[in-house]
Amino acid sequence: MSEKLKEPTKEEQSEFWERCGIYQDAGVWKDWIYPDGVKRRRKPPIDLNSLFRWAVPFVERCDEDCLKPTHPCHISLQNYSQGEHWIASIMPELYKGYKKYEAQNEDPALALFWALQPVLKEV
Repeated sequence: MSEKLKEPTKEEQSEFWERCGIYQDAGVWKDWIYPDGVKRRRKPPIDLNSLFRWAVPFVERCDEDCLKPTHPCHISLQNYSQGEHWIASIMPELYKGYKKYEAQNEDPALALFWALQPVLKEV
């Protein structure tokens, strides 16, 4: 079982979103530029909507584009103890075999964030 992880720092959040193709503009306003080309004043929050909109498709796309053989990731988000415990698991098929990335937290978004983070570092 994986350990319970903390709230990510601002730096960890910025690094995470930059690995998903969301980066901060160098201009005066320091807007965040998203993969759809839209500039926004803030980076996405760490919530399930943002993670499934920006991070999960990026991981699946990178798995298909960058890793061999080309198979999508298996992503699982499971609830235990009547909503008090969430476990996120990600199993991308890598050319050297399977690896499993897992994280847990009371907040399902944080569990998914911490499970996605090491996958993003590999692609």
